[in-house]
Amino acid sequence: MSNHRDDINAILDTHTELDPSQREISHPPQSYTYYHAGPLFTLAELHTNTLLSQAIQRKSRGKFIPILPQDLEQRDLNPQSIRDEDLRALLACDLAMFTYDGAELDAGTVVEYMVSKMADIPAVILRSDFRGAGDQGGKGDSWNLMSSCWPRTVGISVDAMLEYKSALSRSMGQGNGTTDPGENMVEEIAQRVIDGFERVLKEPPRLPKELRESVYHWLALMPGFKNGGDRNNAALLAKLFTIWQRLNSYFLGAELPNSALREKTQTLGAAWNVVWVFVTNFTIPYMIDDIHFAVGWVFGSVSVVAVIFTFFFLPETKGRALEEIDAIFAIPFNPFRKTPFISPTQSYVLANSKGTNRWR
Repeated sequence: MSNHRDDINAILDTHTELDPSQREISHPPQSYTYYHAGPLFTLAELHTNTLLSQAIQRKSRGKFIPILPQDLEQRDLNPQSIRDEDLRALLACDLAMFTYDGAELDAGTVVEYMVSKMADIPAVILRSDFRGAGDQGGKGDSWNLMSSCWPRTVGISVDAMLEYKSALSRSMGQGNGTTDPGENMVEEIAQRVIDGFERVLKEPPRLPKELRESVYHWLALMPGFKNGGDRNNAALLAKLFTIWQRLNSYFLGAELPNSALREKTQTLGAAWNVVWVFVTNFTIPYMIDDIHFAVGWVFGSVSVVAVIFTFFFLPETKGRALEEIDAIFAIPFNPFRKTPFISPTQSYVLANSKGTNRWR
């Protein structure tokens, strides 16, 4: 449960503060964390992610600090734990960068991008693949249309082969042969990403301030993190209450041959159920604290008032046995027809009498 609260607090602390673009110029932020998303399955991908993230942090003078999922993942964990760790890291960052390379986009990267848009996180999409892809026919981005046109997103398309040739030409032109064209290319792309971050930070947030807390609470619950927290505890309590507390007294009472003992057992079971109704009415709303409404006092107060009114003020039930109360409802009562008053005790006798009704 503590991990669940930590997830929510981390997300809220990151995203519910005043948007960076709206802060006073005299108090500029010193740095931003960004989630460096992209394929991470091959040596080339892992190496490129590392080099590019280091170049971004270095060229921005520490303003943009990378969080690489490849540094977070532990392959000895189960798949859901790996996914949960990556999503928590994404939602806790100020910005995000997504590498959209390849003829087919990496599915995990696309999912992470959509989660970032649900959280209104400023994002930069980088495509360095010079091959054409997507379904926009050259009239838009070089990736799937459903990943385009989202707000607070800057797309950067780079022809990696052309950039490499340019870097190689510059290296050969210097004549010393000490400059690495690959390193120069990474530096150039890193600068473009930094420029993209600066641009997207100037865009106003799409998520209204009054909705942010509710949205981020939902985002902390939506992925179904393995440590589900309060919802699982509440569901477990409801199951235990329904299966164990409510039914056992009746199952036991049905097997008792002695009627007096059976009546006492069922009476005790009914009283026990009433006690647990009070307990759940007062506690469950506070256990499900994600809704942030203190409604427990409403449910509990209604229960208290109902019991007091039933046993002390309602004339038909005040001081009566359960059999007498049941007999009241066994005889129809028409308030528009003049009939002699029949007390609950008389009603009980009438309902159980086989003879002629002398009060009729």
